[in-house]
Amino acid sequence: MTDSHHPGPVDPFTQFSAFTEELDGLRAKAEQVQEKIRNATATATARDGAVSVTVGPAGALVGLKFTSQAYRQPPETLAALVLSLARRAQRQVGGEVSRAYAELVGENSSAMSVLGEFLPAESEREDPESRERKNSSLPRPYRPSGQRRPAGDTDDYDTSW
Repeated sequence: MTDSHHPGPVDPFTQFSAFTEELDGLRAKAEQVQEKIRNATATATARDGAVSVTVGPAGALVGLKFTSQAYRQPPETLAALVLSLARRAQRQVGGEVSRAYAELVGENSSAMSVLGEFLPAESEREDPESRERKNSSLPRPYRPSGQRRPAGDTDDYDTSW
């Protein structure tokens, strides 16, 4: 009788087959991750819906939509809004790409460390819109003199992110 705790000799063919199966699984997983990364997009939309910005996996702008509400804003304000939304969408797609990549290489791998060098640092991941707006020389939206801003009224774009 053989001891169940000490298996007999290992068949090289069985080992090779198991190794091949494992490689096939890794290859399939890598292809799925590549597909996720290739198709990764993120869209950021202004709170009032005036502007939507979509970026692809590398953060490049792939879509930009304006509603008639967007054209009621001064050009400088609209430009700042588009840039702010693009940064937000880029952070979102960066997170999506990072999560997909981590599935393949592991969250704490050296490969993730390298990828992390190309992603914004945590402090940069907070949308700098509110900081930029406070320090900006951009004009505020026009309000006729004598009119007070209603309580709870905000600028024409979302600064909450």
